[in-house]
This record gives sequence, structure tokens and C-alpha cells, in this order.
Amino acid sequence: DYNCNIIGLSLSSDNITGVFPDISNLINLQDLFISTGVGSYSQPYKLTGDFSSIGNLINLKRLTLNNANFSGSLPSSFSNLNLLEYLSLGHCNLSDYSQLCNIVSEYEKLTTLSLMVNFYTGTLPSCFNSTNLPYLKSILMSGNNFSDISTLSNFSSLEDIWFSNNDIQGVIPDLSSNLNLHQLTLEFNNLEGQIPGYFSN
Repeated sequence: DYNCNIIGLSLSSDNITGVFPDISNLINLQDLFISTGVGSYSQPYKLTGDFSSIGNLINLKRLTLNNANFSGSLPSSFSNLNLLEYLSLGHCNLSDYSQLCNIVSEYEKLTTLSLMVNFYTGTLPSCFNSTNLPYLKSILMSGNNFSDISTLSNFSSLEDIWFSNNDIQGVIPDLSSNLNLHQLTLEFNNLEGQIPGYFSN
């Protein structure tokens, strides 16, 4: 089957719409990039249907998909993607923590996790830790409704932390353990108090 030899698939267009197809036959795929218009997050989701076939792509290392209606949670089959290094699911109608934690715990090789413009709320769960995600460098969660991200103080490897446009309350959490932190974006939250002294180091 010719499709089995494809290792990269990139589709980018504002005109990509409809029901997501079964792509489980692309078993050698390592890179999947489907962008349906990053600038149209305020519009209805452009991709619908069953996304579980992505979980059969066990060689996948990089996955980008946006404007897709996951109806709250990731398919359980996504736990098969334990070679993932980069995961970006923007504006995908995601909100279920329990399923997310079950899946993230399988992503030991992950370096970048981007779940921007979804519906995650409350405290960033404790499954986001350096044991489950020892190589994580970038966590990009702008445009959700997180109120507490203090669990990130358990990391030492983070370089980019994006949590703008959330509902983070109180003082900026202690992130000083992340000695290589390059970017911290926390604008448009409900922060108060002084800027931590470790910022000057």
C-alpha cells in the first residue's frame, strides 16, 4: 500500500472542513500537521468526527491539529503515541482533565505541549510533573481558564511557559527551579503582588 510509506503529511488551508477521515493506514507517519486557519479561533470548529484513528499512528513524533471538535476529551487511543515529541492541539474543544492525565503520562519523550484556546479550568493537575514529562521544555496553554499553575514549580527543564488569557489568581508562582526559563507569558490574568526576585537572576 503506497499510503504506508508516507512519513510526513502537511495540510494548511482555511478551506479544510468536514469530517476527519480514518488515517490509521498511515502507519509510518512521523509528522502530521493539519492547520485549518489559526486566525479563525472565534469561528465554529472546522473538523469534526472521530479522531481516534490518529492513535494508531504509533510512529508519530510531531502532531499539530487545530480547529477540531474533540467534544471535550482526547480519544483513549492517543495513549499509544508514546514517541510524541511535539503535540499542538489549538481550539479543539478540550476540557477533560482525567483523560488528559492518563494520556500525558505516556508521553515521556514530549518536549513541547501546546493546548491553547481550549476549555481547561481550575488547577493545572499534578500529572504535569517532571517524572511523567522529564524532557518537557515548552508548555503553551494560553486561552484557557486555569486559576493555579503552581504545579509547574516541580519542573526544572521548562524554557517556555505561556499561560496568558487564563484566570490565574494571586501571586506569580515560584518557578525559580526552571533555570533555563526564556519566556514566561502571564498577561491578562488576575495576578497581584510583587514580581519575584528570581526574575533578576
